[in-house]
Amino acid sequence: MRCKGGFVPGRSGKGGRNQSRARRDRWSRAPPSSGSTSSHSPSTATIRIGAPASMGVARLVRARQTASRTRTVPSGPTASTASPISPTIQSRPIVGVEKRVRTIAGMPAAMPATVPAQLASFCTDEWVELRRQGWNHTEWLDRPRQIGNAIAHLMGAGQDNVVVCDNTTVNLCTILTEDGNFPTDLYVAQGLNHNHPDPPEVKVCASRDELIDSFNTDTAIVYLSHADYRSGECWNMADINHRAHAIDALTVWDLSHSTGAIPVDLTGDDADFAVGCGYKYLSAGPGGSAYLWVNPRHAEYGWPTICGWMGHQDVFAFATEYEPLSGAGRHATGTPAVIANEIFSCAAQIWQEVNEKHLWAKHKALGDLTMELLEQECGSLGVTINTPREYEQRGGHIGFSHPGAGPVSEALLAAGVVGSFRRPNSLRFGLGPLYLSYEDIWEAVSRLRKILESGDWQDAKYQTVSV
Repeated sequence: MRCKGGFVPGRSGKGGRNQSRARRDRWSRAPPSSGSTSSHSPSTATIRIGAPASMGVARLVRARQTASRTRTVPSGPTASTASPISPTIQSRPIVGVEKRVRTIAGMPAAMPATVPAQLASFCTDEWVELRRQGWNHTEWLDRPRQIGNAIAHLMGAGQDNVVVCDNTTVNLCTILTEDGNFPTDLYVAQGLNHNHPDPPEVKVCASRDELIDSFNTDTAIVYLSHADYRSGECWNMADINHRAHAIDALTVWDLSHSTGAIPVDLTGDDADFAVGCGYKYLSAGPGGSAYLWVNPRHAEYGWPTICGWMGHQDVFAFATEYEPLSGAGRHATGTPAVIANEIFSCAAQIWQEVNEKHLWAKHKALGDLTMELLEQECGSLGVTINTPREYEQRGGHIGFSHPGAGPVSEALLAAGVVGSFRRPNSLRFGLGPLYLSYEDIWEAVSRLRKILESGDWQDAKYQTVSV
């Protein structure tokens, strides 16, 4: 059996029991060479709706043809000048909905087209047929390492240093932070302070300047969301790591709103630890497994905060004494989320072939276009952009404000544009460069303008606001 989309070979009948090695070989292959890359200066160019530049990537939305019209916007890579993000991505479509423009800020990213067949194969060939033998005859236990290696190049992490496990909250253990962090980051720090017999001092800073000014020799750990979950503003990771190390502090980064969208270089920027969720840009699916990264210089020092049997040197020894596994794998805790990892593995098969430089170039072009169109089409209608203009300071999404942001978000949902809302007045368009097209951005902003011009967002049915 071959899964729809042609990239995750299924297992049929008895053959499924004997293919673990072949599947493992497919997972361990290196990404193809990137070849030449194109540099794109911020000149201006004309983009014509109906013929959007796509860089050869599969598109989530097959937008209906619109009347041809032109506008002058910042240029980005075009289909004729840029290499594809992945050499085979066009044959690996993402499942979408006709006439729906789907962005991903704060919600599950697009689903790889191979997921339904992969899950069907798992259920019949592994769950039903193998039952407990699956632990020995399949890749259930290998998936956390395999997926980690497949996404490692997207964050400059190196092979065998990323483990897919648990969720972002469980994977965190930190101390100096700022209040722009995603709430779960703050809750973990507060929990340490509440439950520890000798609690560390947790300082939550109200601004970025205050955080920088708070660095001192009493600081033990600095942990931050790389990109602000509301505005999308990014920290300069290399600078923060340098400042922390100068006072002998360690750094922990939450990459949930970064990995799979923007440049991240954990090794080059000399970070210490990192975590992130899989369900945003990485397409791990709702509730998908998170990941953690440990700088190799720390990998063999100390025990994990939570010691579990999956982090033991010999999982099936069932020893009464804990002996940590070598490397980052020791931070795995309980039984892996096998079914969730099957979904994540479909996305990982794509990610391991993605040229990250092309991915980031596409994201920059999408972001530039989004901000230009928001100002051009909606600036006079009350829209204010919150995200920095400089690409090096931008995260995965573009944040913007409107006095009626909540109801506007609901009206957008009704119009088929799936963004997200954050109190008090922030809207977000997440830019998944692997599957969103430039035409999708045009269509989303066009529908937003129509909603604002007509005042439809003030209708009573849009006043109950979801996240």
